[in-house]
Amino acid sequence: SEVARLLLQAGAEKDKARQNGATPLFAAAQQGQVEVARPLLEFSADKEKALADGTTPLSIAAQNGRLEVVRRLLQAGADKDKAKQNGATPVFIAAHNGQLEVVRLLLQAGAEKDKAEQNGATPLFAAAQQGQVEVARLLLEFSADKEKAFTDGATPLFIAAQYGRLEVVRLLLQAGADKDKAMQSRATPLFIAAQNGQLEVVRLLLQAGADKDKAEQNGATVLYMAAEKGHLEVASLLLEFSADKEKAFTDGATPLFIAAQNGRLEIVRLLLQAGADKDKAMQNGATPLFVAAENRHLEVARLLQDRADQPM
Repeated sequence: SEVARLLLQAGAEKDKARQNGATPLFAAAQQGQVEVARPLLEFSADKEKALADGTTPLSIAAQNGRLEVVRRLLQAGADKDKAKQNGATPVFIAAHNGQLEVVRLLLQAGAEKDKAEQNGATPLFAAAQQGQVEVARLLLEFSADKEKAFTDGATPLFIAAQYGRLEVVRLLLQAGADKDKAMQSRATPLFIAAQNGQLEVVRLLLQAGADKDKAEQNGATVLYMAAEKGHLEVASLLLEFSADKEKAFTDGATPLFIAAQNGRLEIVRLLLQAGADKDKAMQNGATPLFVAAENRHLEVARLLQDRADQPM
């Protein structure tokens, strides 16, 4: 603006910051005030002066989708990869917030597409977590790393499955992401989707050929987890895809056992109809009927007892 230019010509302190560290350029970037940012840059305002947490003018402009300010800052030579203290770069911040055109501009300017936060989250991971499918597609077009994982081993596909981001899951599978890549606990994308009751994600992963019986370190399978949590439709779908009904937890608990223990009546019914072994006991000898009675799940116990009374 003309006022800003006159003040600068009169020798106003162009980089004087507020208590929080915000300079006039930072404030202009935050608000998207290109007419204020332009004279500040012409008068060589500090492009990198950041808030206490490391947020630069470029970072805040990226976060708020201030496309023209981002363009001006890049033209003026702002550091396109300068990260906050937590490791978040302008690309990461824009991806996380779904600022598609800002992400495009930064990538076209050569910003690092795979630079991760300290916790291991990449821009693609952030887009997957937030369900920003167009941002994820753009990052993949720029050959972003599909497998780079969070510190616990969670990939972009895993986090998309966990949060039920169906279209991102579809996109990542089409791009060739490893559908069975597990976390350190050995939980796969299919496992976490089943645990969280994300039925359509489970369907998509099964149709893509994901390993339906891959278990966590503790022996819990995808079907076991669906049974434990009471996700009936997920359990039904897994059985349609011939998931192993008897594969047990390290202590010997089967999907039927854990369903009986937790009082999941409809899942117990489903597993019995599918031919699950009603008498298969844990290592300590406890059967599904015993544990249902012990936990006062009387309808479940009755159902198991009725089954026991029927001649084979």
